[in-house]
Amino acid sequence: METEDVSIDRISGSTSNISATRYKNTMRNAPNSIHNFITNYFQIKTMKFEDRVDILDLLANLAYKHDSLDFEGYKDLYTEDVLRSIRFQGGEPRFNRGREKGMEGTVNRLKMLTEQGIIDKHYYLNPILEQVSDNEVKGKVSMLIANQHKSENHPRWSGTGVADLVFRRTERGWRISEFHVHLDRSDPGLHP
Repeated sequence: METEDVSIDRISGSTSNISATRYKNTMRNAPNSIHNFITNYFQIKTMKFEDRVDILDLLANLAYKHDSLDFEGYKDLYTEDVLRSIRFQGGEPRFNRGREKGMEGTVNRLKMLTEQGIIDKHYYLNPILEQVSDNEVKGKVSMLIANQHKSENHPRWSGTGVADLVFRRTERGWRISEFHVHLDRSDPGLHP
């Protein structure tokens, strides 16, 4: 049987040749053969389902605990040495290192909003997760931030942007070790 070399661009950008026969034989083997072939040949890291669910739960809790003013629960979502930053449209990022120090600004901002009768709601949408190793996952989410004063009938968008995150597996489960917010629209009065 003749074999024909097939050129496939690898994820890394390099080109590799495999024989059509090898490709066809690999595709016939098992029900998961296509997945196994692609994963092994291109060295794609796939996340365990449980890890993906745990990280998606972590993102949901990030918004919920923040917006429900559960400060201790919110802090518990981060590693002790977390690196956080926020960058407003066109500005330079402001960095904080460490869970306790990094939360001071967030807690103070939420207390200020609460005193003014403003309800803050965060929405993290379209999560993209990439497993870097067994103990580290990088992620991106779109962000929508809504605020509503107690006297108002409808919320209003106060901010939009994206967040880059790094999740690290710890003995307490997955935690956020980096959280970088890039706001492309924000009400400056709500973010002192």
